[in-house]
Amino acid sequence: MTEEKIKVALFAAEGAHASGLYGLVDAFFTANYIGRKKFGSQFNRQFEPLLVSMDGNPVRAFNGRQLAVDAAVADIESAQIVVLGASFGSMRKADDIAVLLRSMMPVVSWIRQLHASGAYVASCCTGSFLLAEAGLLDGKATTTHWRLAPILQRMYPKLKVKGSEILVENERILCAGGALSSVNLALKLIETFAGRETGLSCAKLLVADPSRDSQLPYRMFMAQVDHGDEAIVVAQKWLEEHYAETITIEEAAANAGLGDRNFKRRFKDATGETPLNYLQHVRIHHAKNKLEMTRKPSNQIIWDVGYEDLSSFRRLFKREVGMTMEEYRKRFGLSA
Repeated sequence: MTEEKIKVALFAAEGAHASGLYGLVDAFFTANYIGRKKFGSQFNRQFEPLLVSMDGNPVRAFNGRQLAVDAAVADIESAQIVVLGASFGSMRKADDIAVLLRSMMPVVSWIRQLHASGAYVASCCTGSFLLAEAGLLDGKATTTHWRLAPILQRMYPKLKVKGSEILVENERILCAGGALSSVNLALKLIETFAGRETGLSCAKLLVADPSRDSQLPYRMFMAQVDHGDEAIVVAQKWLEEHYAETITIEEAAANAGLGDRNFKRRFKDATGETPLNYLQHVRIHHAKNKLEMTRKPSNQIIWDVGYEDLSSFRRLFKREVGMTMEEYRKRFGLSA
């Protein structure tokens, strides 16, 4: 039986998340190992992962180590799978990302070309920005790291960004969330190209959970304060200091020296959130911290963060975190 090579081009940018890329390499070699052991000569598909950089030179990984590569993008004229790895170098602000993307237009063209020729293209974490720049995600659902999801949506309004999802699949396009969602991405690609049985066997051998589907439990509150509206920064700090009290949005507006309507408009423009949603995020953040670091009863925690309606906060917590307070404590708390 003729053996089919499945070429997998794994793109590594400066600041690449090394374990994410090597995790992909290891997952594909695990699929080859399982295929040979389980199916013998009947397993005729062999994954051939190659690390690729823009110019073929090594890249400096996020951990400071040099990452050797096998080829430049120009050397890879065909592949069955292309994966754009995570890069944590300058991917924090929209302006930084835009500058970085302009320097990587040869990669963007390369992605378009390979996808047009029939390749599956996939991204981990920040790789979704390259797919978006290539125009491959217009009108489609996608995901990225939960922290970058609002930036991706603002930069590419034609996208339907689902920042809570671990993995989003379109026709020959897959996007994964954070860097270590690369494991889920690899399992999906292995299942697609080598069959479900091989994919499940890889998950078992790697002790990986193929059913993990949400980033919500991992999301952390990070205040957006570099927007340039000083009055709103004052309001944010005031909300963060007084979250445990019975307060009103009108009080926050007055503290910032703004009228109610103007305050609500400017707050949404600056942070992307309404003042009420922002306050809820602050309270959930502190509730999560108390669940992680104390053994206080859940009801006491709800009162401590400024809520009187227990059932209302519990519903809000489950909607925003993807699990109940008790489930969250069981996974992340001291008792865990």
